[in-house]
Amino acid sequence: MTQPISGLDGHTQNVTPALSGTVVFALGLFVVAVALRLTQLDGAIYYDEYYHLLAATSRSQDGSLDIYQGAYTRAPLYTIFTSWVFDLTGGPDVAMARLPNVLFGALLAVGVSIWTRCIAGPLAGWIVALCVIFWPNGIYLSQLVRFYALHGLIFFVGAIAAYDLFRPDATTARRLLMLLLSGTMMFLALQFQDSTLVGAMAIALWAALTVLLPLLLRQSRGLIFGVLAALLVLAVAGFATGMVQDSWAAYRSSPWDRDPTGYHRALRDLYPVLWPLTPVIAVFAIHDRLRPAGFCAFIAAFGLLAHSFAGVQNIRHIYYLSPFLFALWAMGLQAVLPPILRRIRNAIAGIVGNGRARALTGFVLIGVLLFAMFAQSAVMQTFKDVIGGALHREPQAQFDEVFAVLDDYDGEDRVIVVTNDMETIYHRGRFDLTYSRNWLPEMGEVEFATDPRNGRPLISTEESLGMVVQAYPSGLFLAPRSWWSDWFGYNDVIPFLAAFNQPNVEWSIEKLERMVLLRWTTDPVMQDPQLADVREKIAAE
Repeated sequence: MTQPISGLDGHTQNVTPALSGTVVFALGLFVVAVALRLTQLDGAIYYDEYYHLLAATSRSQDGSLDIYQGAYTRAPLYTIFTSWVFDLTGGPDVAMARLPNVLFGALLAVGVSIWTRCIAGPLAGWIVALCVIFWPNGIYLSQLVRFYALHGLIFFVGAIAAYDLFRPDATTARRLLMLLLSGTMMFLALQFQDSTLVGAMAIALWAALTVLLPLLLRQSRGLIFGVLAALLVLAVAGFATGMVQDSWAAYRSSPWDRDPTGYHRALRDLYPVLWPLTPVIAVFAIHDRLRPAGFCAFIAAFGLLAHSFAGVQNIRHIYYLSPFLFALWAMGLQAVLPPILRRIRNAIAGIVGNGRARALTGFVLIGVLLFAMFAQSAVMQTFKDVIGGALHREPQAQFDEVFAVLDDYDGEDRVIVVTNDMETIYHRGRFDLTYSRNWLPEMGEVEFATDPRNGRPLISTEESLGMVVQAYPSGLFLAPRSWWSDWFGYNDVIPFLAAFNQPNVEWSIEKLERMVLLRWTTDPVMQDPQLADVREKIAAE
């Protein structure tokens, strides 16, 4: 006889059917998730991947995290992990370095689907499974040598442990275990991404409003006033010490223009049916599954708002939040779909009669569901990416086109300026100066400041570039052809070319298959002695 067991949210289930069904569901989803994440392992290297590839190579060779004359110290645990992969596989192979993230991404897809299935029901689990299968951003980030997939998995484990920590019927031992697990996972996630703090704040807010506040309201007024006074003291102390101001400045810091509507537009374009209806879906979800839906709503809403008004917006930054948005959608749709489907059946019966309604209803429902699913751009985008779309990028640069030219510009009186520092180091090993807006906050956007990631100076203005042109008798500006279209899509070409179009400068542009070379020579007699300071800043260490 099958024995009943208590589910994650107190629901009674039968052991054998529930367990066997969940195992089959999980294994099938895992196979599909892995398969979808194997399409780009041999694709061109994305810029951010170079950081870990180069630093991990140094780690394997000499134990450092060095890149050229600098070092990459962000998320060192992930770089160390990548170096272990290199050591195990016999060398710095890009495909092998990407492979662990395929596993991390697939585990997150399975984890959120199983969790939703257990707390909300099988239909919700299947809806989440569809969301994580047709998740272009999730598939893409699971195929990069970058920490997003691992961070998302660790944060998810920490978040559901925090959810279980406040379960009403949890024993003291279980609470202590969940507290330890949640704290450990959140601390570990913080080693990869500062955005972990946003997710942790969302969970803390959910716990404060749904668990602690009701408890507090049942206490004496004195205790309530004491808690409020303590919060006020903490706030005053934060402002007095400058901690609040520093945190706000770091939160809003960005070398690029802010785009508060960026995530709204991205989700609107990927999910044109679901995203506009999210508030309505959330209401039905919370009404049907108050505790889990409220938890997911807090994380998704607070997280999206916080990231929208931060200094930098990029779809990859909300990777770790997306599973909770999917779970919220799933719980809401699970609540509204059955009555909607019943109304459709009744309407068809009223049109064609009860005798033929059953057979016709099945075809209509399948058509409606398929139409709704394929109306989501995320579905078609996933198909495009998997069969050879955006994920199969060509390399931005082709350095074998320019190796001989670069060798001609080695020397004390010559300078090489590049737009893609990491790719140049990876393929060639050296350069002199970066022209980019890829500032780190600690560099303070100071022209000619040393970039700690590679140890070379960085400039971003046409004025600084013009000074470099005047400071060296001969120089080369090297950029992929794609850079020219991207850069001048947002910047004026005339001030840029004015840096070279000076009275004592001769310059020319040569377009290769994937690279553009801009060479110049300057009349040494007319050089300004004050430009020696520029040369000193650029001089190799």
